Amino acid sequence: MLKDFIRSSKALSDGTRVRILNLLSRRELCVCQLMTILGMGQSTVSKHLGILKNAGFIEPEKRGTWSFYRLSKDKVNRHNLDFIRILSSQPEEDPFLRMDG
Repeated sequence: MLKDFIRSSKALSDGTRVRILNLLSRRELCVCQLMTILGMGQSTVSKHLGILKNAGFIEPEKRGTWSFYRLSKDKVNRHNLDFIRILSSQPEEDPFLRMDG
């Protein structure tokens, strides 16, 4: 339990990963869409997605050559759910999250 909390906390300690969670709380996105929105290269976005996946926040779905990501339904632990609820409650109030529209 403490391990899950620490892993989740580390995953959330980066602004880009918080932005990704905010975006995925609205809809699923492929890596190329995240690259465009975030203005980052594929390897950087994939690194952040891997960290979020390992922490149980997100899950991929392979469709042909594309990987689409969404918030995890089965693996989300209590700590992750609490954070996602807070994040999706009023993102427009935070200037950092507002940049993702």
